[in-house]
Amino acid sequence: MRKVTTYQLIDGIKRNLYLIIVPTIIFFSLVMGLGMKKLGGTYQASAVLIATAGEGEEISYNKLILNEKLANIYTEIIKSPDLYKRVEKDLKKGGSSISYKEIMNHSDFDVNPQAGLISLTYNDSNKDRANDTLKLTCENFRKMAKDYMNADNLAYLHDVFVDKAPKKKLIIFSVAAGIAGAILGLAIVIIKTLLSDNIAGEDDLRDLDFDVLGTSDEISKIKSKIDHRLQNGVVGITSLGKVESYDFAKALAESLAPTNGVLFIDSKNKADLEGKYLSEENSFKVLRKDTIDYLALPEKASEKIFDTNEFFGEIANRESSYNYILIDQKSLKTADPYLTAKLCDMEIILIDGKTKKISLDKAISDLRDLGIDYCGVVYHK
Repeated sequence: MRKVTTYQLIDGIKRNLYLIIVPTIIFFSLVMGLGMKKLGGTYQASAVLIATAGEGEEISYNKLILNEKLANIYTEIIKSPDLYKRVEKDLKKGGSSISYKEIMNHSDFDVNPQAGLISLTYNDSNKDRANDTLKLTCENFRKMAKDYMNADNLAYLHDVFVDKAPKKKLIIFSVAAGIAGAILGLAIVIIKTLLSDNIAGEDDLRDLDFDVLGTSDEISKIKSKIDHRLQNGVVGITSLGKVESYDFAKALAESLAPTNGVLFIDSKNKADLEGKYLSEENSFKVLRKDTIDYLALPEKASEKIFDTNEFFGEIANRESSYNYILIDQKSLKTADPYLTAKLCDMEIILIDGKTKKISLDKAISDLRDLGIDYCGVVYHK
């Protein structure tokens, strides 16, 4: 695990923002969706039953307030599927097709033994059905309590009341879940950044002790550094990964040309010259365009041409005629940069945020083994 600066961490968060956004949305939606499913609809019917003393009986603690044993019995009755099957049967008489399982899923209750109170709620998308369902639930509950315990002491503290289903708690829980998702995503990003071998940017390159020329949009700065380090010679320009080097190489050639003689070797024919203007193994053609001389190669034949004595002889003969010869090569995944290495005084490597440090280390080591004294790195934007 390498040392990561605050800049690299922030950059990692920016590049992996989706890892924070996606868990946030998933957690929020999951809790909200499950909550809405549990809620059961827009309307909530509620009622409260109270255990009272029988007629003529003295009000006492044992008669008025539910003891723990009785509370447990009431709880088991309310949780029993038999209660809701009775409600389902009664609702079908009125034409409703709702099942007892749906009624159970959308119902909730709370038994308070000390106060002798039983609170019941039912949620539904239909206001009238919410009222009817809870009313039937309460009445069937009272009947079952009387049947099982011979107790007819449950009265309404308040009758069934239907209102809009409260969503405040659901929203709070959903937001909290979203925040938890964001924190999880942030943790994933931090761990990924700490474990990643990818190069985050120009500052990251410097922290990793690479010789940085600049970023791809800092052509003037890179030109000045080349002039200072090399003054004249052959410069190879290549890349790692999927970065395309041609536009950068051409811009650099145009920057050097006003004060220097420049030969630009286009090994990929990115200028799209006609075949008759392309160089071959035994026939090299140089075309003048503005202030730059161009030597273009057929892309598929570049490796074969670079691997000939004729090409080396051509460059050696022309080297004294130019201050700089720039060779725009294919990427370091091909043989081109290694075939031209013994010609080059300097190699410029373009990399981006997907380039791994270990890959860049290996490439520079391989190029230096082939005789290149200086390898400069440019971060491609």
